[in-house]
Amino acid sequence: MTDHDAATMRIALALAQDAAAAGEAPIGALVLDPADGRIVAAAVNAPIALADPTAHAEVLALRAAAKTLGNYRLTGLTLFVTLEPCAMCAGAISHARIGRLVFGAEDSKGGAVVHGARVFDQPTCHWRPEVVGGVLAAESAALLQNFFRARRIRSRATRLQPLEDLPPSIERLCAEARAEGFGFLDRLVDEWRDGTRQYDQPGEHLLGVFAGDELIAIGGLCRDPYAAGSAGRLRRLYVSPAARRQGVGQKLVKDLLTRGGSSFSSVMLRTDNPIAAAFYERLGFLRVDQDAATHVLQL
Repeated sequence: MTDHDAATMRIALALAQDAAAAGEAPIGALVLDPADGRIVAAAVNAPIALADPTAHAEVLALRAAAKTLGNYRLTGLTLFVTLEPCAMCAGAISHARIGRLVFGAEDSKGGAVVHGARVFDQPTCHWRPEVVGGVLAAESAALLQNFFRARRIRSRATRLQPLEDLPPSIERLCAEARAEGFGFLDRLVDEWRDGTRQYDQPGEHLLGVFAGDELIAIGGLCRDPYAAGSAGRLRRLYVSPAARRQGVGQKLVKDLLTRGGSSFSSVMLRTDNPIAAAFYERLGFLRVDQDAATHVLQL
């Protein structure tokens, strides 16, 4: 793998995210001419949109490249795709005479390059490209896993409930937060287990949102240790990436505010994340310039 491979795969990953936003499996592909670095064609998975079971990202990219160049042979060109190609796509790659295949995550169930049929290793395969696998594999795999996990979550009823203890699935939520660079859920767990903060004082609440038995969101409201009077503080709110854009975080915050309304006259919070800030502002929080708070909501 070269630095250029990684940079180009990031373009394919951005395409895959576009596919996910359209409700398609998040797979992106592009055909590149290594002679000048030009992207000849790019495509995303689109079997649903096109009502075409063959409309995989690789096939669509190959078709577009062939049309652009006026030649069904794409000899010497490089195909980038975020997931190991299936048998159909591997066959198309061979027929197109692609010179080099670069893919992201391996696919142990549907892949046919290093798994399953291993199309390019068969004696009946008349053209074998150079194969480079595993380029930004973790990012590609995470994109796919989150997409299908979000689909599963949407298919299940969610429930919001007070937490009297931390469920085992808090560990997965902590791992997801850690992967995004957030350590505050680990601090929540540590504080809970050492008794520093268990949200058991008047007006305090720790709520979880579950899909089946899986914890997909958590958030707490406690008395604000930095403010005098009857101010509360929103703390440790986190929604699994797979459960976002489904109203889960909004429901969680509104329920916390409703429960705390009889105990607190205002609720403070602090965030340095612009996306989180925009989320809270949509819920009515106002920006403040304080050492211990960036936002406040009057109840």
